[in-house]
Amino acid sequence: MVRPQIGTNPAFTELDTELYLDFVQGLFGLVSKLDSAARPLVEAEYTAFREREGRPIQTVDEAHERFGKLPIVAARHRIRHAIQTMNHTAVRTDLERRRAELLAALDRAETMGPGTLQYDPNWKIPEYATREIHRLRGGYVTDPLAGYFYHANTRQFYGGSNDYDEMHQAQVDKLPIPADGQVRRILEMGCASGQSATALKRRFPNAEVWAIDVGIPMLRYAHMRAVELGLEVHFKQALAEDTGFPPASFDLVYAYILFHELPLDIAERVCAEAARILRPGGLFLVLDFPTADTPMGRSRGIYGEILGDIDRRHNEEPYREDFTHSDFGAMLRRHFPKVEVINEGFGLPLRVATR
Repeated sequence: MVRPQIGTNPAFTELDTELYLDFVQGLFGLVSKLDSAARPLVEAEYTAFREREGRPIQTVDEAHERFGKLPIVAARHRIRHAIQTMNHTAVRTDLERRRAELLAALDRAETMGPGTLQYDPNWKIPEYATREIHRLRGGYVTDPLAGYFYHANTRQFYGGSNDYDEMHQAQVDKLPIPADGQVRRILEMGCASGQSATALKRRFPNAEVWAIDVGIPMLRYAHMRAVELGLEVHFKQALAEDTGFPPASFDLVYAYILFHELPLDIAERVCAEAARILRPGGLFLVLDFPTADTPMGRSRGIYGEILGDIDRRHNEEPYREDFTHSDFGAMLRRHFPKVEVINEGFGLPLRVATR
């Protein structure tokens, strides 16, 4: 039988799947506790190393060699890797049982409103966007069930705190708006499962909300969710660096955890495109990982360097570390006359660039 949904998350077939994933989610909390214990230990070991050797660690490989073998760090890494495997396997196995049914639901929603869906099955996706991410075979652009899979797996990442999109809604509700108060057209770049896009429509019910992504599976799933929620959001297949929208046509452009999934040269082009499609006084709002120019980025320490590299290697985040070591603020300032960073209240730094 099809189990009830947990909030807005995809329903599962078996109670056993729900219980198993709840157990895995509990283990994810253990990883956070291990991090809290491991970080000061590694930093203390690093201080002792510098005093003894009279030099800093030269490379992240040397950091792994010196500190990655500490029992608590090695245990943390093994547990985190196992949890992700357990979660992925359980979600995929359960969703595959209803593949035909789930695909039929996506098909039914395609022409339904109140919003719209635009994509081209023959559209060529750039190579940088076809790399596997988060250990998902084919990334989020190949498997037609990728939207379901992404949404179900984020429940572990958010620790159950976003079951009703409440985290996305809370973030969107705090976003600043242009000084003149005009918010008529909004674009979300890299919308994934569409949770921020629907949150934007809830906050700005009279605005025209657009959301773009490169992956057809993600767009189809995001559109289906919006239809089920009765929210008018327009989903379109497009590149964040080449949206196809007219100049000065949006009041707000929002990007949530998009930039760390992009090569830096593409990130530069995305900033230029956001500046092009925003009207004077419009805002480009970027919520993403700390970078070297933010207080959180500067304070990551040697343990943060190790975790970041583990995420790059073992969670298939190929562009993450280039982004986190960049001066993203300088990149934004090359395209916007005013850039501010809000470091509190969002969990991640919010960059506010004014056109």
